[in-house]
Order: sequence, then structure tokens, then C-alpha cells
Amino acid sequence: MGENILQWPVFSWAFAAPGLIFIFILLVIVFISRLRYLKEGQRKALWLSLAKFAVKRKLTPGELSLLKHFYDHLTEEEQDEAMHSKRKLHARLHDYLAHHSQIPARERVQMMDKLFPEIDFHMEVKSINDVQLGELCSAEFEEHRMLGAIVKKSDGALFVSLPDWRPHHDYAGVAARLYFFRLNIGGFLMDGSLQRASPGGVVFEPSGAVEFLGERHLMMQISIPALFTAWSVEAHGPVQVAAPPQESGSAASAAGADATAAPPAASLPLQFQGVTDRVSDRALVFVINRPSSAIEQLLHRYEVWEGDLELPGGFRLRCLGKITRAPGPDRFLFRYLNLSEAARNVLWQTIQTHNPEREKLL
Repeated sequence: MGENILQWPVFSWAFAAPGLIFIFILLVIVFISRLRYLKEGQRKALWLSLAKFAVKRKLTPGELSLLKHFYDHLTEEEQDEAMHSKRKLHARLHDYLAHHSQIPARERVQMMDKLFPEIDFHMEVKSINDVQLGELCSAEFEEHRMLGAIVKKSDGALFVSLPDWRPHHDYAGVAARLYFFRLNIGGFLMDGSLQRASPGGVVFEPSGAVEFLGERHLMMQISIPALFTAWSVEAHGPVQVAAPPQESGSAASAAGADATAAPPAASLPLQFQGVTDRVSDRALVFVINRPSSAIEQLLHRYEVWEGDLELPGGFRLRCLGKITRAPGPDRFLFRYLNLSEAARNVLWQTIQTHNPEREKLL
């Protein structure tokens, strides 16, 4: 007699096991994906915290990119340690920069001194007496440009530590220079010569005056068109807003365009234009040709802006900065946050050739 088709089937683990295994594997995959998502979110949050700190310390876009490269090459454990310990962050970043000789030594000095200003940066470097133990410098002699640190002062000489460096010959008497950087003041070049060199360091003897490469705060009165773009520190790029819809007439006039098709979604950077009135090596004053109340609303919402203008001679000046109200109708002050040393030098030379006068922006 055939099977009774009306009889309920009997439960069997042989049939249920594959389905349960599949559900278990699916749950494991979901759990691992969720765990990775949470870890990625944590890593991103740590980086944003470091990036905001770096912008406040006036790192240039190039220095910020270098900092991101350094951060990305740390393990998750090292990222956690560095972000919760200033001492470990300092040590790991110093070690990273010390072994990247393709990065100019002066830029490495500036980057470290901006992030870790642990000495009195209100004091200029006028002689060996103003150099402090532990201070970073760029040691420059012959073809070498290396990141070093002052470890000792004795008998008018400086002992400079240069990790992993090995001398190739007798450097006694070779002309040399040390470059120091003080935040909010600028760079200083100390001329001299080497007394001797040994594995891991040199002894430097200064001679002559120290050359000041920093800010001297002059300005020029000049009218230059300038473009200001809202900047997102988190995204490290311009703030994007929805583009206004196109006029139907212009859309229909496009050759071969389908007038019935919906236009693609588009976005544009949030920007406004102005014209400079005064430009110094620290900031500039500009005026706008629209109601200032609209600009002030944007300034309350966005803290950092990118300024873009072309100096006489064709040099394009672009840097991040903060915008505040200046005395006078429709006047605003743009104070540079991360102007590079090269751009500052060009700006300084431009001011020198355009009737320079003592800075008076406010």
C-alpha cells in the first residue's frame, strides 16, 4: 500500500541541520560585519579628533596629509595608544618622521613643533643661549638635511642627535647650519661649522648672527578678487551644497538633451566672493558686495574657510583660515591658519614691492 499523504511529516535533524547551520553562519557574518563597522567608526572618530587638533595647531594641507599617512600606517592598537597618550604620539610621530628622509627636514621640524610646543615659543633664537635641550632642529651640511634634536650644550657648542646617521668621512670644519622653528614667530637659521661627527650625531659650533626667517608683520593696500569656500575639517574638503535647478529653457536648448528626463543630482561648493583691501603676512581684510548679514550667518555655521586669490606676478595663494568681522561696513578679516613657509615667503616678497607699511588690519 502506498504512503498516506495525509499523515504529518515526522521531524528529523537530518533535514533541519543544514538550515540551522546556514542561519548560524549568517549570524556570524552579520556579527563580524557589525564589529568591523563599529571598529571603523571608532578609527574614524579617533582620526577626526587628531585632524581637528592638527588644524588648530595650524598644520598645512601637506602636513595634514602626512599626518593622515602616518596614522593609517599604525596598527589599531598603536592608534589607540597614540591617541590616548601625548607622549606615545610624540614618540611614534618623531620616529616616523626621522626615517622619512624624502620629506624636507625643515618641514619635519615645523610639523613637530606645531603639534608639540613644549618650550617657550615667545622667545626668539638670537644665540646659542636661546636654544633649549630637547628642541628639534634641521641639521644642514653638505648634501645632508636631517631631523635632529639638541641633547647637550657645552663650551659654546651644541650636541645634535641624528638617529641612524653614520658619517662617511671626517666632517671637522665643514660649514653647517641649524634651522629652528618657533610657533607664532617663525624660523631661525644659525650658521656655523662642525667640530666633529660620530655615529648618531654631530657637534655644532655656531658663528655669526642668527638669520630670522619669520614674520615681520607688514602689509600692502591692494584690491585683488578673492574666493572663500566653506571647509569641512572632517571630510578634509569643501562643504558641498545642492546646486540650484537649471532653467527649463536652457535645459531644452541643449543639443540632443531629453527634456523629459530628470536632471542628475548635483552639488556645488559653498562659496562667496570678496575683494581684498589690505593684505599682510598674517591675514587680510576684504570687502563684499552683498549684505553682510548673509555672510555672518554662514560664519556662525562654518568655522574654517579656504581663501583663494592670485597675487601680482601670478602666484596663486590658497590656504585655510578663519573669518571674523572687521571694523567698517561689509568688511571682514581672514586670518591664515596653515599658510606654508614657501607661500609666506612669496607673500612677503610681494608686500615688499607694493609700498609696504606697518601692519594695521583692524
